[in-house]
Amino acid sequence: MILEILKETLMRRRAVRRLHLAYLGVYAVVYIALSAVSSSVDPPQWGMWLFAWSGCAFPVLLTVGLFGGDIASGRMMQLVTKPISLGTLYLFRVFGVYIQCVIHLSICYGSIFLVSAWTNTATAGNLGPWFVASLLIAPAWMTLSATVSTFVSRDFNVAVVFIGAIATFMVLQSADVVGAIMGFPAMSKAVETIGIYAVPSVVLLCRLAMRPCAATEGFVAVIHPMVMTVLYAAIGIGILNQREFMRERE
Repeated sequence: MILEILKETLMRRRAVRRLHLAYLGVYAVVYIALSAVSSSVDPPQWGMWLFAWSGCAFPVLLTVGLFGGDIASGRMMQLVTKPISLGTLYLFRVFGVYIQCVIHLSICYGSIFLVSAWTNTATAGNLGPWFVASLLIAPAWMTLSATVSTFVSRDFNVAVVFIGAIATFMVLQSADVVGAIMGFPAMSKAVETIGIYAVPSVVLLCRLAMRPCAATEGFVAVIHPMVMTVLYAAIGIGILNQREFMRERE
C-alpha cells in the first residue's frame, strides 16, 4: 500500500511533469542571459536565485492540490478505507513529492556545475552550499503547502502559500520600518526575530550559504528547517484526522 501511494504521488499529474521540464528551460534561459551580461556570474546572486527559485518556490508548486485534489475528487474517501493511517498517508504523500524535488535539484545543480566548470565561470565553486541549503529548506515549504492543502479546496493551496508569504514579508517589513522611524529598537529586534525563526528559515540558510558560520549558528540553521517541517507536518496530520471523511472509514 505504501509503494502504491508513492507511485501514485510520483505520477499523479501531467502538469507536474511539465513543471519539471519548464523549470529546466528557465534555468537554461536565465543562465545564458546572466552569462551574456557578465563573463563571470556573481556566485552569491546566482546561488541565491537558485535557492529562491528551486529550493523555496519549486517545492510549493510540486504540492499543488496534493490533498485538496484528492478530497475534491473523492479519492480521499477511497484511501481512508485502506489499511493505512492518515498520518502515514500524509507522510508518504509528502515524501513522494520530496523524492521528485531531490532528483530535480540534483539534476539542476549538477548540470549548472558541470557547465560552469566547463566554461571556467566563477559559479561552479559556490553552488555546493546553496544546493545543501535548498535541500534543507525544501521540506519546510513542502509540508507547509501540503498542510494548507488539507483544508483549502482543490489546487488553491499554492496561491494561499505564495500570497501568505508575500503578505507576511510586507507586514514584517512595514513593522520594522515603523519601529525604526518611531525609535523603538526593541520592536525592530522583535520583528527581525519573528522573520528569522517563526517562518521557514530562509534568512538562516542564506547566511549559511553565503559566508562561513560559527558552529552554533550553523547548527541552528540546519536544525531550524527540520523543526519547522515536523511542526507543519504535525498540524497537517492533525487536520486530516479531524476531517469529516474520517466517518467513512471502515
